[in-house]
Amino acid sequence: MDIVVSKILLLAIVMLVGFLAAKTGYIKGLKNATSTLITRITLPLLVITTLSGQAKNAETQNTALCVFILGIVFVAILLLLGKFSTVLFRFDKKKSDVHTCLTAFGNTIFLGYPLLEAIWGPTAVFYAAFFSIANDLAAWTIGVLILCRGGKGTLDLKRLLNPATLSYVIGAIMFMMSVRMPGVIHDAAATVGSTTMVLSMLFLGATLAGVRFRELLAGFSSVTIVIIKMLLVPIGAFYALRWLMPALALPVDMLIIPIVCVELAMPCQSVFAILSQEFGGDTEYAATAICLTTAASLFTLPFICSFILKG
Repeated sequence: MDIVVSKILLLAIVMLVGFLAAKTGYIKGLKNATSTLITRITLPLLVITTLSGQAKNAETQNTALCVFILGIVFVAILLLLGKFSTVLFRFDKKKSDVHTCLTAFGNTIFLGYPLLEAIWGPTAVFYAAFFSIANDLAAWTIGVLILCRGGKGTLDLKRLLNPATLSYVIGAIMFMMSVRMPGVIHDAAATVGSTTMVLSMLFLGATLAGVRFRELLAGFSSVTIVIIKMLLVPIGAFYALRWLMPALALPVDMLIIPIVCVELAMPCQSVFAILSQEFGGDTEYAATAICLTTAASLFTLPFICSFILKG
C-alpha cells in the first residue's frame, strides 16, 4: 500500500505543478504544448521503443493477443453499461450518445502508461499498448459512429492514421519481426519517450486548471461513470480474470490481470470533448465528465491499485 500511495503521490505532485503553472498563468499554453509534444513526439517514441525492445517469445505474443481481445470485450461491456445508465437517467439523444462513449473509452495513455510503469514496470507498458490499440480502434470507429448517428458529420477513417496509431503499427511490426533499432538511436528515442509520464501529468494538471467547481457540479450525473467504469467494472474484471486465467490454463503472463484492470479504471478519454463538438454532441457534458472523472481518479486509482496488489 505504501508503494502504491508513493507512486500515485509522485504523479499527483507533478500534476499539481501543471495545475499551478496553468492556473497562475506562469506558463501560457501549457495544455496545448504538452498535448502536442505527447501525441506527436514522446508517445510515438515510447510505444515504438517499448514494443520493439520486448523479447519475442510464445508467452509475450500470447499475452499481447489476449490483452487486445480482452480490451475489445470489455469495451463492448462498457458500451452496454453506458447505454443502460443513460436509460436510467433519461438523457436526451445528444447527451446519451456522449455518455455512452465516455463510459466505454478511457484515458489509457496519458494516465494509464505512467501509472503502470511506475508500479509494474516497462513490461506492463508493453502489454498495455495492446489494450490501447483495442481501445483506440473502437473509439475511432464505433465511438465516432455513435456520435455521428445523432448529430452531424460522417465517419472519417483517415482519423485512424495519426502519429499515435501509426506508432502502434510500426512497433508491433518491429516486435513481430524482431527488428531492433541501433543501440544509441534506441536509447535516444527511449529517453525522449520516457518524458511522456511527466508531460502527461503536466497536461492533466493544466486541464483541471481550466475547470470551475460549479462546472463539475453541473456534470454530477457523470458520477455514474466513476462508479461503473472506474470502480465496479475493474473490480469485477479482477475477480473474473483471476478465476478465468488459471481455469483456461492459457500460456500468458499473469501481469495481464493488473494491466487490464488498471486500464479499465482510467478516467474518460479526453478526445471525446473534441469529437462531441465536431459531431453535434453535448460538448459541455463531455467536458465536465472528463474533468470530473480525472479529478476522481486521484482517489479511485490508488484504491484500485492497492486492491489489485492485496488481492
